[in-house]
Amino acid sequence: MQDFPFFTGTKVNILIPKTPQTKQALLFVAQSLKIHKERYSYAFTINSTRLKKQMIQLPVNDTGQPDWDFMTEYTRAIEQRLYLRYLEAKQ
Repeated sequence: MQDFPFFTGTKVNILIPKTPQTKQALLFVAQSLKIHKERYSYAFTINSTRLKKQMIQLPVNDTGQPDWDFMTEYTRAIEQRLYLRYLEAKQ
């Protein structure tokens, strides 16, 4: 999630969620996308056509929709653990 205005190069894809999501849920999705980065290279870049065909696995709720609440809470728990480790290391 980009909090500030920015400029990109020509080979940058900007992803905008169809519905508003928390920063933590979007970080979860970003990490899920990073898993597939080995498929792409400088010669075989990820473009909008390939990106539309790319399938990523996300947790779903009882109705089969992405479980945004789970993704938010999972990422928050990781952030909290990392912050606690940081505080412990500072002592």
